[in-house]
Amino acid sequence: MKLTKYILGLALIAGAATFTSCDQENEGAIYDGSVCQNVSFYSSMTYASTDLTEALIPVELTRTMLNEAYTANVSIEYIEIKGPDDAGENDLTYGYIENGNVVLSYGNGTQQQMTQAEYEAEGGVKAVLNPSSLTFAANEDRAEGSLSLTNMNPNGYTYVVGLTLSENDAATKNPLEDTQYSKHTVTVLCAGWVDAGTCTFYDLIFSDGDAYATDVPIQHAGGTNKYRIVSPWWYVWHESEADASTDNVTFYLNSDGTIAMDEGDWGINLWGYGLYYDSTNYGDYCYTTNTDNYYEVHHLLTYGTSLYVGQFDFEWNK
Repeated sequence: MKLTKYILGLALIAGAATFTSCDQENEGAIYDGSVCQNVSFYSSMTYASTDLTEALIPVELTRTMLNEAYTANVSIEYIEIKGPDDAGENDLTYGYIENGNVVLSYGNGTQQQMTQAEYEAEGGVKAVLNPSSLTFAANEDRAEGSLSLTNMNPNGYTYVVGLTLSENDAATKNPLEDTQYSKHTVTVLCAGWVDAGTCTFYDLIFSDGDAYATDVPIQHAGGTNKYRIVSPWWYVWHESEADASTDNVTFYLNSDGTIAMDEGDWGINLWGYGLYYDSTNYGDYCYTTNTDNYYEVHHLLTYGTSLYVGQFDFEWNK
């Protein structure tokens, strides 16, 4: 496919975070930070969304000292449950699980307390680390596991899981550098998709607006303001392009009828071009407008280190 817009002459700059290792007991005037593991989560948080009742989230640790194998221990510190804004009187609105105890709050103002074992036996959410001990092989700086979440409520509930390193592993921090994440937060939005009308979708990336499709489905993640246009470029191009993308476009409907988009890389691939949105640094090129139910979405496309102007429009038949 051929772009109809011009190149911006901008470049993406990819930054890489590096981690150093440490042992506080060896800190001193000539300490160089080379004798400690500096075990750390790879980042401070992970965000994911699913329309299923279960999810498997990667958990990744990193370190600096590589000359020997090392095993680090991770535990679940707490689980927080946040109900949707439209939760009913008898629906769960908030829950907190810590140290084997569960406190649940409902829309009618009542609370319920039980043990975590009782809660899970009644079908409540369950979080399990697989495994909880992650081993670095000698000469390896990464160790990987996963967090399994099951029995989630798909009606717009958000689950926040706090992970923490053991005290011994947290104590391997390099005191000379602030490069350790000893805690990690996993946030998962669980929302089932329901029909929310259709739209006429106009591709202004690979055409001047004459490439469009009608009756493109729009779906709503129940209990949230999150929506998605289902496979719009497939609907536009599948008859002429066998490899047309089936990727969806996610957006968020505000109370005033405007829409917002996710910042960053959207994970959409259109014949090698990625869709990218950065309203902070590229506000002149990344923005949305609407007149009633007709929406314009201005964005960027990535190809290697280059950025291009992109746009698509849709008219929503709610």
